[in-house]
Amino acid sequence: METPKKEMLLTHVAKDFSSLASGYRFGPEMLFANIPWQLAYRKTENQAVGVYLFCRRPKTDENWSVATNVTIRFLSVNGKEWSIDFHYVFANDSEFLSYGCTFNSWDILLKDYVVDDSLVFEIKATIGSITGIEKPDVLRDFNASSAFTDVALKVGEKKFFVSKVYLATQSENFKTLLFGGFKEANQAEVELKEVDPEAFQIFLELIYMENTLTDSNIEDVLVLVDKYHAKNPARVCEEFLINNSNHCIRTKLRIAAQYNFKALKDHCLNKLTCRAEIRAVLGVSATGLDPSICAALLEKSLSLK
Repeated sequence: METPKKEMLLTHVAKDFSSLASGYRFGPEMLFANIPWQLAYRKTENQAVGVYLFCRRPKTDENWSVATNVTIRFLSVNGKEWSIDFHYVFANDSEFLSYGCTFNSWDILLKDYVVDDSLVFEIKATIGSITGIEKPDVLRDFNASSAFTDVALKVGEKKFFVSKVYLATQSENFKTLLFGGFKEANQAEVELKEVDPEAFQIFLELIYMENTLTDSNIEDVLVLVDKYHAKNPARVCEEFLINNSNHCIRTKLRIAAQYNFKALKDHCLNKLTCRAEIRAVLGVSATGLDPSICAALLEKSLSLK
């Protein structure tokens, strides 16, 4: 089963770095592409520091694999960075279900990258081809008409049977399209162009109050929430990002600026308790961050001792 490439970003601040021992320290587990992932790091026996990406899918009798292109990057307070790229295929028959790199000079790491006893690093993984891993279960079936549906929405080759009234209560765009005097108001089938059927399935599940959001699909759903001006689903997405998502704060702040999620922005800024955490959000050059977010981070930094 082939899936579109998706990019996962994990950032971490290793605090109390001087006391780092040989045992693994782990970041939070994150479900992405229907696969659990986890960042880990440790001090090796020869005084190096290892950083690893763990695939937490268990080995089974069934064949499965996921190809990844990974960048591990250490960030310095003065803008310096050290990075390494690699390709690795995690699979049920692979020798390791974790893969990573080591930084071999403890002294250089302490001199150039550790500030206030904290090391900032990140793992960016592009998920490529996936085989043998099923997609999440469909939570609601829109494949057939019923007494409660009165229009079919055609997305690609797939049809979704829904209630026009209910859809209009959740989306200003559909309210205008289906009840605003356009020709679509009188059609039993309405075609929606430039929409991904899988993302639209999740969008409808969200509208129908299913617990469908994940870290893997949230951004695909938000594209449709914004496209169709769906205010209540937008609020649910923001609440998910605040309360249930394990996306890093950099990703959440980027989303907050893109979709004007003020509560999410305030939540993320309040979670930052030290300058190292702000460096983790900024990354190498604050690439991809809205200027208003950068200004808020500067103000936050000045408020920290």
